[in-house]
Amino acid sequence: MTQRLASFLPGPPAVSDDVLRALALPPLYHRSKAFAELHAQVKSCLLQLTAARDLAIMSGGGTLANDLVAAHLARVEGKGLVISNGEFGARLSDHASRAGAEHDHVELASAQRIDAESLAALTLSNEHAWLWVTHCETAFGLLNDLPSIKAWAKDRGVALALDCVSSLGQCDVDLRGVALASGVSGKALGSVPGLALIFEGDADWAHRLQHQSDGATLPRSFDLASFAQAQGVPHTLPGNLLAALNAAISAGVKERAQRNAAFTSRIRASALRSGIASVIDEAHAAPSVTTLKLLDHASSFQAQAEAKGLLLASHSPYLANAGLVQCCTFGDVREPDVAALCEFIAAFAEAAISKHE
Repeated sequence: MTQRLASFLPGPPAVSDDVLRALALPPLYHRSKAFAELHAQVKSCLLQLTAARDLAIMSGGGTLANDLVAAHLARVEGKGLVISNGEFGARLSDHASRAGAEHDHVELASAQRIDAESLAALTLSNEHAWLWVTHCETAFGLLNDLPSIKAWAKDRGVALALDCVSSLGQCDVDLRGVALASGVSGKALGSVPGLALIFEGDADWAHRLQHQSDGATLPRSFDLASFAQAQGVPHTLPGNLLAALNAAISAGVKERAQRNAAFTSRIRASALRSGIASVIDEAHAAPSVTTLKLLDHASSFQAQAEAKGLLLASHSPYLANAGLVQCCTFGDVREPDVAALCEFIAAFAEAAISKHE
């Protein structure tokens, strides 16, 4: 009998039986009435969740979503600014460069939170037209201070773009006043990967971003104006993935986030009792991400956990090179799996201590 694996990965997340059933439905024709109704329901739920004014849903992942954001930022007259404090923030600068968007890149110390204090300490000119940052820096599970970032951008009169790929679904994400924000189906929203989400939260900036130049200068699939013109579906969109996302969010995003945050607190407490340090302190950590410092023990920790059916993240270079292991409570996480992970952490730490005595 195949062992059931419990996902504590940053993606793909643990998914519910309802999500799997929706994924197995016959494909829906993307021009059918049933598809239009499903699309409208998903869009309405996500807009209500984020207070955004509009949303484009397309096939793809977070990388594609951020490529689209970069392509639109590149059309804005004036230089932009990327502020990063980890791997995924730094990637935004790469996205911008590849799109031909002129910008400055300010790199804070690794895992230094982007908040009112760190922003006030920056010495910058007033020449920037837009700012792009991550809400949750997934590399460490660090939650940047969104209210401070929004206030700073508003005071300077710059368009704000956000990478909300891993924050969407695990904490409050208020996109009012945000020009563009990226998200995905396959992380904290609790569905399978495959859908990229592009939110627009500021009507004035959305108009400016879309009309700086002729839409023909963008790849056809990147043209946000075409989504509005086609009532949200300008080209083929997989109905199965949309149905799966609908099943995940219909189960209650905020309720699941609260439950998973409580699970994360248990995991962090277990690690602390076992003498295993977290990279980010509790006050600034994302509610569903724990990044543990295992150093030379990281690979054996991950391998032994997987042998017990617990999937943890450690293979990505930004984790492996630093000896880190990540435990995420994204999606349909179950209490017995959390209990098993906490027991494993305690047993691993005890064995490691005994080995060195």
